[in-house]
Amino acid sequence: SRRQPNRGSTPTPFMPNDSTTRDTVTALLEGVSTHTGITFLEDLVIALCTVFDVDYALVGILQDNGEQQIRTISACHGGELAENRIFTLRTSPAAEVVGGTACIFTSEVNKRFPEDTLLEELGAGSFIGIPLFASDGEDLGLIALLKREPIANGLFVSDILQLFADRAVAEIERTRYEAELRNLLEARSGELDRAINELQTFSYSVSHDLRAPLRAINGYAEALGEDCQLQLDDTATDYLRRIRSSARRMERLIDDLLVLSRATRHPIKRSQVDLSAMGREILDQLHAAHPQRTVHVDLQSGIVANADPNLIRLALENLIGNAWKYTGKIDDGRIRLSAHQDNGQTVYQVRDNGAGFSMEYAKKLFEVFQRLHRAEDFEGSGVGLAIVKRIIERHGGCIWAHSREGEGASFYFTLPNQDAPPVHISEPTNRPWPFA
Repeated sequence: SRRQPNRGSTPTPFMPNDSTTRDTVTALLEGVSTHTGITFLEDLVIALCTVFDVDYALVGILQDNGEQQIRTISACHGGELAENRIFTLRTSPAAEVVGGTACIFTSEVNKRFPEDTLLEELGAGSFIGIPLFASDGEDLGLIALLKREPIANGLFVSDILQLFADRAVAEIERTRYEAELRNLLEARSGELDRAINELQTFSYSVSHDLRAPLRAINGYAEALGEDCQLQLDDTATDYLRRIRSSARRMERLIDDLLVLSRATRHPIKRSQVDLSAMGREILDQLHAAHPQRTVHVDLQSGIVANADPNLIRLALENLIGNAWKYTGKIDDGRIRLSAHQDNGQTVYQVRDNGAGFSMEYAKKLFEVFQRLHRAEDFEGSGVGLAIVKRIIERHGGCIWAHSREGEGASFYFTLPNQDAPPVHISEPTNRPWPFA
């Protein structure tokens, strides 16, 4: 059952009609309807002062310091926001409200609580307060009105305050949650900054400290092979070859890790990029480096994107480079760079008819050091597609693949504009294969 207010002194009887209640609630709602959080609570105390013609209105919460204090989080004095303050609960009429019931003192409240500094400053004679309870039922604080003269229609005012209690609690808890979230984000941001600094230190160490011993290993192995060639049998020569090959592979792995690191930290500067021209340049370089290869290239013209030129070139180099590599063991290699519209967004595609892979392992494609083919069949560090994924995601896009083992692979990615809302892109797994 509803708890009845504690009447500090008998209020003047007042029987409001529905119209009075509606008009009062409407006037209060007009003052608070457009804001949330602390701003709502500030609007509320101003509206309470105005509508009920009181000198002071406050929303206060219990201090979590074991000293039984109330801290105001919004207060209004004379129609304007007042500075928040802390006061002792024991010496205040709030002590009879917090954790209890609504309390109405129609006169001489300052004489009943002579140690209350707020009552003394205001010369307040009347007080109305209602308790606030957190959503878990714990005592939270109160809403209170103070006035020099008696507050008219105290029971009616108390009932109206009760109507706004739940909303006030919701906004207090929202404010607490947002503050906790901000603190958590600041802590995570600090951790991220430290991680970035550690990554930069690691990158420097990898770049400088690890390269020197690798070069030494490779150099001494080469010198040993040249200077002691007559003394080495076939087994020892093979061991030296393996040492040099492993050192070179480690150098390539270090290079790829550094590229991945830079792709993560490189600031994105978008501009219009001609992907068709960029793809042609990359393929021309591959043809020049491997003149013995015959690869049929199908480049769709007019493919453009709003992207960072350096990062998207790195992504295309890896995707087209993979297509070139995995068509290396067939006579009629084919590579296609194209784009199409899907749900109002451009989807870019790099397709080949090479070795392909089983879709059973597709989730491993974009993870660092994950390889779906043996190193002796196709060389590589297993970092390239992780670099591509990082670049595409930093542009706000997504990337996926479709393949059949022995029938080629197709990689799809999006590069949405910065302000474009996210849209659903269907992954085209049922298109004719390998080339339509």
